Amino acid sequence: MRTPKKGLVRAEARWEAERAALAQETRRLAGAIASADAKRESQKARVVPRHLAIYEDVRRRRGGIAVARVAGGNCGGCRVGIPEAVRKRAFDPDQLAQCPNCERILYVG
Repeated sequence: MRTPKKGLVRAEARWEAERAALAQETRRLAGAIASADAKRESQKARVVPRHLAIYEDVRRRRGGIAVARVAGGNCGGCRVGIPEAVRKRAFDPDQLAQCPNCERILYVG
């Protein structure tokens, strides 16, 4: 017959193992976030300041997602059809093409 104390000991051991695994995962994710943030900061210097301001504004207004891929003539963010002139601008790396509906920055790839 199992005693309640043995069950408690097993439950506590499982909890401690899970807590340790979650703590390790938290450290791993914190490192990945720090690395991504550092990479993002280093890339900022390579972007035209006006384009960066547009990106930050769209990112703030669209819940953190400021860029969308053009897929089949549609914006990958809102799925609305993109006019041909905007789609062609998305092919030019020196220009900023934005979806006329959701204003996300478009790329082709």
